[in-house]
Amino acid sequence: MIEAPDRRSPTAAADQAPRRSIVWMVPGIAAGIALGFLLASSFSAVDGAADVPVGLVETTETETSPPTRAAEGLSVLVPGFDSVLIAFQVFPSSTEMLVWPPRGRPYANPFPAGLWGPRFDVARDSVSLAGRGRIGRGNVLYVGNQNTVDPLATGVLGYAWHDNEPDRLVWNVAWPPDREGDVYRYRLGEPEPELVLRAAPGQQVVSWGTWGYALQTYGLGAAIEILDDGGGVIGPSTPGLLLDTTAAGTLLIEGAGESAGLRLTGPDLSEGTSLAGATGETVGGRFDPTGSEVARLARRGEATYLEVWDGEGNLVEEAQVGEGYAAEWSPDSRFVIVAERRPASLAFFDRAEGLLHRVPLEVAPQVITAR
Repeated sequence: MIEAPDRRSPTAAADQAPRRSIVWMVPGIAAGIALGFLLASSFSAVDGAADVPVGLVETTETETSPPTRAAEGLSVLVPGFDSVLIAFQVFPSSTEMLVWPPRGRPYANPFPAGLWGPRFDVARDSVSLAGRGRIGRGNVLYVGNQNTVDPLATGVLGYAWHDNEPDRLVWNVAWPPDREGDVYRYRLGEPEPELVLRAAPGQQVVSWGTWGYALQTYGLGAAIEILDDGGGVIGPSTPGLLLDTTAAGTLLIEGAGESAGLRLTGPDLSEGTSLAGATGETVGGRFDPTGSEVARLARRGEATYLEVWDGEGNLVEEAQVGEGYAAEWSPDSRFVIVAERRPASLAFFDRAEGLLHRVPLEVAPQVITAR
């Protein structure tokens, strides 16, 4: 166990009281986390995915058959999809990371129970999760890969990976009280984290890049603020929610109040490019790998739609999906993958063919990513 340096002294005292330090562990020292390499009993697919032609506005719902286990990989079920898909499912007794190669059966690794908020670094090789643990107080930040995760820090409130540098992580803490708001950055494998700035009470660090640090407050009065390394304000506090960012520093924001509406902007949080034609409730938004297009999930009435917008604020494509709540792009931007709650499934929108392939699941995933 290594103690993080006290903000008032260059080194940490070995017998320092827990309330005056942030306890964090280098990945690999935590024992007793045995992860199985086993077939996902909760992840089932049909022998073939249904193809549904879609247009700009109208689409036909997919009729799904009861889930049955399939030996084929996604490249068979979803023609043209040649990427690895990773999905997280949260159960009362465990959190499972499901890895589905292009060919062959999916497999699952069970992580400790009670973890949430999985996020991948830019290379999709490292993953971070949070959960309540018995180490110190507050949330424990876990870091690892698809095979194992270990506790890294305690008292954590928000965390994010660097937008374009693998294995670089930032987090801010809510405990102990004399450290509340401290923001630390860390590169996996280094001996200790670096204290870079202090966030205001209630702020969570949600994104990070060469362009700065994005801090978000939630609930009534939700707002976004962008700071530099020294805590200087790049983008003043703006009402709304940050949905996604790019390595180049383009931000996707759902504004509120006088700034209501979906827009693309920079770290200064200026007016930017408005997606003025976006209607309905925004459920989620995600930049494509090039940062030039945005996938938006919109709920209008009882229906959920997948929309693709270009960087000029123009609607390019639209397809009706199930009750979707998370979207991800394939690395080649050909597919937009939607995690659906009802029916529990993954919907693959093939932009090249104008088809929607649906792969039923038994339990809806919390987060999906592709590499």
